[in-house]
Amino acid sequence: MKRNKEAFSVQASGPISGEPGVEISRRKWRDIVIAFFISLPVLSLSLSAVMWLRFGVDIPFWDDWRNYETCRAGIFSLKIFFTPSNDTLYPVGLFLDYLSQRFLNGNTIAYQFISMTVVQGSLLILQWRLLLFALKDRLLAASAFSLTILMLQPDSYWGLQNIAYHQALPLICILSSIYIIVASPWRKWWSISALFVLGIISGLAYTSGAFSILTVGIICFTAGYFVEPEERGKYKWGGLTLIIAGILTSIPQAWVILVIQKGLHRRKAIPAYPNEIAFWAFAFGKIGRSLMLPVTHPVFSLVSSILAAALALALLVRGALRTVKGLPRQRETGITVTYISLFAAIFVYLLMVAFGRAHLQSHGAQNPMQVFLIGFSRFHFYWITLLWPWVMAACLHAAQRTGSPNPGKFSLALATGLPLVVLPLLIISGALGHAEPFRANMQNRLDGIRCCLSKIQNGEAIECPQLHYRDMTEALRYAASIDASFIRSLPILPPPAGANGPPPLFRFSEAAEKDVELLNTTALDQTPEGYKFQSAGNSRILFRTDAPEVMKSCANLGVTGMLRVSEPDMARLYFKVQGQKAFSDTEQKVERLLPNKWQKVTFSIFSSEGFADGLRFEPVAKPQVFELRDLEVRCSGFPLRQ
Repeated sequence: MKRNKEAFSVQASGPISGEPGVEISRRKWRDIVIAFFISLPVLSLSLSAVMWLRFGVDIPFWDDWRNYETCRAGIFSLKIFFTPSNDTLYPVGLFLDYLSQRFLNGNTIAYQFISMTVVQGSLLILQWRLLLFALKDRLLAASAFSLTILMLQPDSYWGLQNIAYHQALPLICILSSIYIIVASPWRKWWSISALFVLGIISGLAYTSGAFSILTVGIICFTAGYFVEPEERGKYKWGGLTLIIAGILTSIPQAWVILVIQKGLHRRKAIPAYPNEIAFWAFAFGKIGRSLMLPVTHPVFSLVSSILAAALALALLVRGALRTVKGLPRQRETGITVTYISLFAAIFVYLLMVAFGRAHLQSHGAQNPMQVFLIGFSRFHFYWITLLWPWVMAACLHAAQRTGSPNPGKFSLALATGLPLVVLPLLIISGALGHAEPFRANMQNRLDGIRCCLSKIQNGEAIECPQLHYRDMTEALRYAASIDASFIRSLPILPPPAGANGPPPLFRFSEAAEKDVELLNTTALDQTPEGYKFQSAGNSRILFRTDAPEVMKSCANLGVTGMLRVSEPDMARLYFKVQGQKAFSDTEQKVERLLPNKWQKVTFSIFSSEGFADGLRFEPVAKPQVFELRDLEVRCSGFPLRQ
């Protein structure tokens, strides 16, 4: 390889000269600028997490219902994990969903909070480590790192489907693989093993992960022929490892697309091809969204997207030519290989998205500008956002190679000035506006919950388009049977006492004597208003519904009654879940009673196991006279799947 005699150095703040106080002041301001550039993306992630906790609602959304519909949520099964769905094979994501159901009961708020902070936090750390290694200067690295705020912009993978983040998992593997090859000490067998595992995880996380990690492997392997001799081994071995992992995972992913789905999207959308204007208009829409360009100014946004793509491509060509000519030495190789690898992986992803979704999302729109604006929707812009910090890094690196008298000062001025112009514009455009999309999604989920409650209370098919595009009755039954956390968001209230729609399983005023037993309680009289009793203390009414099969399959048991007491007291209801032999204090509900007034007592009980046919009602604990208008039992909502 041709070796470059030019020494690589970064003049961070110019030579140390002048008064010591002036130099200290420069370093202080430099540290402040670095801290500001680093802290802004961290602030954005923190705000996003807090706003999600503030506005999050625990209810599945659209694709999240799939595992409940198919009755596979919370089940550990390799067969389930390797069953393709949603245009891809994704056992890694299904395993993580299993863990969420196993340890979080599928809680949407907790699951998305964890995935948001872990995935985006990992990407931030990897970006910083790679940028610092590539640029060798904290100010330059911090300047480029500040553009990771685009990755953290509102309304991406988080806020709607829990599983949307699956598509970001390959990015962690890609950046980690690049870091192992480019920046970390090479320990051959450990590094190869780690790269193979990362490659397999990427390829089995999503279709895009398989082809992208294969692309990264090809780039790194090829780079092995142009880097310094002492570096060639790790690039070739690392690249070859990723190629093998990419091939092993790309074959089954291609099988899903080409054979199982016959080259079509699951909604039978016609693919778009690179010879169509719609293909590129849609792709540039994703680029525009990744840069947070305004939808309200489409011409400006389209031109800006094209210019940004042209700049990124020009920097790639420059880096590739310098590598082929043998100009970069070892300390320059990191930024070149990282940039080209990321560019290639993201380009492959963008081609796949445009191929499968340009016609799907455009709904037959013919105007290229309309297709461009439609490309702004949904979260498929996310991958592109990882490239912009590296476009900045490549610009700073190129600035150090200009023919100006002091290229180091020029690059530092660019590193300081450009973010101070761009970041305020991004903030004005809403880069930190995480509250609004989460609030809007919250309202949509709440409307869906109200719809579900209304359908359940009325015994109708549970069709609520705010949450899902199909009837959710069977999904809710399965969710109730495995105690999914969102079932708590659907409190089922029993109908008013005396209602006959639906008729109760048990009504005290109509019950047979054999089904009721009074303990510490004496019946005094039957009045027009109800029944009068004398309690000797700790009064008990034991009864059964004579509908054991209904009780066994019931998830939501509602017990209502009307009581009037002469002294303040407490009413209690004891129940037994399916298989339980005796009553216990852990299975009871309590209502406080006020004296000398008719009071409705309502007990709403949930059990994912169903109930045994036998209840114990304790109307009062004190010795006193009390009146009971009636007591009714209903199985509210939907029965458990048996």
